[in-house]
Amino acid sequence: MVNKRYYIISIIFISLFGYLFQKGKINSEAKNRTLNDGLDIIKNFTKLEEVNIGEYKKIKIKKLFPFETTGYNIEDIGFISILSANYGIFQMFSFHLSPYKKDFPILIIDFMYIFGKRNIIFEVYNTTIDNNSTFLINFIDEFERIKKNNSDIKDWKIAPKWGDERVVINMKKEGNSSYDSRFTSLFSDVIYIYMKSIVKMTTLEGELKTKKAILIKEFSEKLTKNGGIINKIFKSDMDEDDVSKLFVNIFFGFKFQ
Repeated sequence: MVNKRYYIISIIFISLFGYLFQKGKINSEAKNRTLNDGLDIIKNFTKLEEVNIGEYKKIKIKKLFPFETTGYNIEDIGFISILSANYGIFQMFSFHLSPYKKDFPILIIDFMYIFGKRNIIFEVYNTTIDNNSTFLINFIDEFERIKKNNSDIKDWKIAPKWGDERVVINMKKEGNSSYDSRFTSLFSDVIYIYMKSIVKMTTLEGELKTKKAILIKEFSEKLTKNGGIINKIFKSDMDEDDVSKLFVNIFFGFKFQ
């Protein structure tokens, strides 16, 4: 009787482990494919050069929850950082594109993979000197077209948060792993229309370049102080000054400009 019970428990445990492993594999493959496709699109427009993130390459919160950061200089545009986490059945990445050399908004994209569930946020934040440029207006129109074309995917309803008043346009979606190819395409489509607009713009120089850097720095400082789930996670294990340096210098790339 004891051996039979042990056998049943072992089968249940092995089956559960196999199920979780498979879900984690699906999530990891979807995350990597999405990021790689998006970066490939950027490389089709301009050069990417990975930078040395240093001590922030790998961060462990509470000595249990590791995060990894990669950063890239985008030639004639600015900086990209990608914060990612892989906990098997839960995986995520946060993509920040900060255009220091062009007068265009910051683009932040968050993807979360939880078991078979997906939550996606695209947010474009106003850090522009000229809020009525033709390039920005055209980008917004194309973003609206993408939203309309994907209106059949359920919108993700989340509570208001700091910075919502700075959002030029956004898209928040939720679904399951059956939507992975759609969500990968969404990521690529948004990056494509962003890059298509920004590469046509005049490169900022002198006082305008300095003013642009100040706008991005001020935004990232306020986001660190007031915003989001990610910075709350880091504040749980780091003092506020260190979190501010991490966000401003690394995630938004001020150190590398």
